[in-house]
Amino acid sequence: MSTPRSVRLDSVIEERFESFLARHQGLNGSAALNRLIDEGIRMDLVPGVHFRDGVQGRRAALVGGPEIWEVASVVRAARTLNDASEDQEVLSRVLETTSLSVGQLDTALNYWAQFAEEIDQLVDLAWAEEDRLIAIEASKKTLIRGERVTS
Repeated sequence: MSTPRSVRLDSVIEERFESFLARHQGLNGSAALNRLIDEGIRMDLVPGVHFRDGVQGRRAALVGGPEIWEVASVVRAARTLNDASEDQEVLSRVLETTSLSVGQLDTALNYWAQFAEEIDQLVDLAWAEEDRLIAIEASKKTLIRGERVTS
């Protein structure tokens, strides 16, 4: 449910907002304000995060780094592969195998903790797509092997 709210914008902010709307034709004023406010609050909650456009919409990303869901995906995979290991050991392995700094990893984990449902959903979608592509490749190899046997 949305709440109507009267807002007075300074003239400079109004000009910037109108310019923003002109560059983002698909957004109306209300949708644009909602997006800007939500992203601004999230960036305030977790410094070091910004938002970028992608094929599947806007996503949280590390400033100068990957999207948060990508970091979460690597951490989840490492936790799965090393289920008997302590979490700090798993995170050390993630740092060793990526170009992330300790600060970037901490930022990503902080954002993930605050917006877990959203980030987990993105990881689940990516993993499902990867599984789908692996299945397609496996079926192609089977077809190729079948053609070799019958030719």
